[in-house]
Amino acid sequence: MTKAFAEDFKRARELRKAIDVAGKPEEEQAAREAYREFRVELEDKGTAYNRFYRAYADAQNRSNACIDFSECIWEKEIPQLVTDLKAYGIEEFTLSSTWSGTVKVAWGFQKNGCILEGMEEISGTSRDFKTGDYEKVPAFKFRIS
Repeated sequence: MTKAFAEDFKRARELRKAIDVAGKPEEEQAAREAYREFRVELEDKGTAYNRFYRAYADAQNRSNACIDFSECIWEKEIPQLVTDLKAYGIEEFTLSSTWSGTVKVAWGFQKNGCILEGMEEISGTSRDFKTGDYEKVPAFKFRIS
């Protein structure tokens, strides 16, 4: 994953922490405004950057080794998705989507130059009520060639 995502993730965490530790209402307001400005900067980087940044942040928060696509991906968007992954220096990802057609999506990634390396267990999007741990889910692991 690229350095830019790591830097933005670190900055977001620092800005959120500033909100949490603000002692006075005006300090909290200033910290919230700084975070809002940061979010605008992220949005200005474009749709693809934001999609991958959110995936990077999710991976970091769930202690996954690489970004994961758990949402519905349409076959027609795969060529551009792979182009964007390459452009942002993303070399590997997982696909844990349970939407119907996921096998066809996996095949689409293969046809567009991604190598299916196998399957692995990752932390999913849901948490256990009692432990707070993320659920473990199976995912296809791809490397981008």
